[in-house]
Amino acid sequence: MKHYLVILVLFTLCSCAEKIDIKETITTENAHLITDFDENDIESMVTYYFASRIRKDDKWKLALPNAAGWSPRMRYSIEKHNKWNFVEFKNLGLYEGEYGTYIKVYFMIEMDGRRDGGEDDVELKKYNGKWVISKVPI
Repeated sequence: MKHYLVILVLFTLCSCAEKIDIKETITTENAHLITDFDENDIESMVTYYFASRIRKDDKWKLALPNAAGWSPRMRYSIEKHNKWNFVEFKNLGLYEGEYGTYIKVYFMIEMDGRRDGGEDDVELKKYNGKWVISKVPI
């Protein structure tokens, strides 16, 4: 009986250890480890958005405000993202810029057999007292 308890405890510890820090590079190999986000932590929302894009599921929508409130720029960006194959992402951190608050990100996409990557900004705004993603980069 003791051996079963030890195995159960070890299995539980191993499965819990498979979490990933939101500042790590997210790839097709580890994107499945990003299973949720903290709605009070805008950086975790951005990481969740891109991890979902890399996983090729539709859960990225959970990290965004309702589509009815998207600006034309945001709609255009989402349309572009829907056509891309995301392969890598890294959250480079929150910062205040000249025109607002942003999260600097690095991401790599694949399209038409070519890969392209670079740094850009996710735009943020306050809505009902909480930070939300107002535009994803293209």
